[in-house]
Amino acid sequence: MATPLETRSAEITDEVMVRRLKNRERQRRYRARKRLEEDIKKSCMTQQCTWLPNEQQLCDTATALGNQEVQLPAESQSDAVIIPSSDRVHCSRKWKQDARQAHLFSNIENSPAEVLHSVEPVLECESTVKNIQTSSIRRRDWKAEARSKNKIEIGTDMPAVFCTCFSYNRTIFVLVLKYPPVQHNFSVYGVLLTWLIDVLMVYDLTKRNKEMVWRDM
Repeated sequence: MATPLETRSAEITDEVMVRRLKNRERQRRYRARKRLEEDIKKSCMTQQCTWLPNEQQLCDTATALGNQEVQLPAESQSDAVIIPSSDRVHCSRKWKQDARQAHLFSNIENSPAEVLHSVEPVLECESTVKNIQTSSIRRRDWKAEARSKNKIEIGTDMPAVFCTCFSYNRTIFVLVLKYPPVQHNFSVYGVLLTWLIDVLMVYDLTKRNKEMVWRDM
């Protein structure tokens, strides 16, 4: 006699087997449906690429579109081939380059009359057109322009000039120091200049004090 536990386990195994059989049957039907769809697609593609026989031109033919049937006249059944449509057509023409060149030529045509109707020779005109095209296609070098701009602003291409005034022995002197246009550290020149001015001013003050002392005596 079987125990309740054994009967329960037997019921569970039976349920599992039934579920597995159902899943297998469902998968079999799914695969069969997919195979049928693929066969239909292949047959449609082969029918599109085949020649139409001449015997079918004598009478109207019936063409099946889905579940409907359409009658085609005999005149349309001439010797012709139906070429299957492709999803993508590759072309050797470079559309982007052609568009850029057309844009450049349109800009040159719309440029002022000085460029178009110049009195210069033809070779010079061609060289200017080439320069315009290369300059418009070529990218700007932002870093180089920024560096050159900073150099001009700092003054490396121009000489540095320091000017100061001081009085010595009841005469006014103007001291002008001019440095060559090289990349030196201007702080060193500034320190030397201030030190020189301080020395001259101290010397001038001491001399004036001595003169005042001698006058009082």
